[in-house]
Amino acid sequence: MLIGTSKRMKKHLEPLALAACITQTAHCRLDQVLLVFGLLYTEYQQLINEGDDSAGIKAILDSIESRWAKCDQEVFIAAVILNPIYKTAPFANLPILNLAGIYALLCRLCKRFYGTTPPATLRTELKDYIDN
Repeated sequence: MLIGTSKRMKKHLEPLALAACITQTAHCRLDQVLLVFGLLYTEYQQLINEGDDSAGIKAILDSIESRWAKCDQEVFIAAVILNPIYKTAPFANLPILNLAGIYALLCRLCKRFYGTTPPATLRTELKDYIDN
């Protein structure tokens, strides 16, 4: 009984420990934070799918969803897309993440951060970037 309980606790705590290690480093980047959120959500959703429907798992998922809802989602999404290792690979195949949607996202962020429209070459450069 004790071994089963400790294994279950390990399955519950291990993803949180990994997330803490990644996000508390001095050089943690925005893209890493979003990928950690995704990892945590996937890990805990998988535990529920496997039949572990404890209140703790549900509380963790609710907390992840709540924190995601409160953050500046567009900045995190853009950070992942602008990481050449990932681009759009970590995301579901959503229409909003097509070339036009990504271009609109980057235009909004450019306007917000720099107070100006992006350079005229952004669309072409973005297409080249996304297409490798």
